[in-house]
Amino acid sequence: MVNSAFSPNESLRAVLAERARAASDTRLILDVAAGLLVVLALAIWHPRVWVAPLGMGVTLAAYGTWGLVDREMAERAALADGRLVRALRVLRGFALVAGVLAAVVACFAILKIGLGEWKS
Repeated sequence: MVNSAFSPNESLRAVLAERARAASDTRLILDVAAGLLVVLALAIWHPRVWVAPLGMGVTLAAYGTWGLVDREMAERAALADGRLVRALRVLRGFALVAGVLAAVVACFAILKIGLGEWKS
């Protein structure tokens, strides 16, 4: 199914940002909670292939965090408190970097699982 709200030339970053901005607070909080529950479960259980789900959990939590912080920044933009907006901008940047790195780790972990170990 194709979402007609986005043009076919839209970047992944723009699509994810728009989806996070359109999501409800409850949905974003559930994303953060689900991601953290996956991370906590993997920390306790620690199965053989734990890196891929860990990366996915961190990515989901970072996505929800980014959305919540972005919404808070939009609400606080009219206020004169520049320190709070700067702190929120730093937190949003941290969530972005953590999510991207976790997604890359998850992708490489899935490739490793799929390809197995090659011996030359």
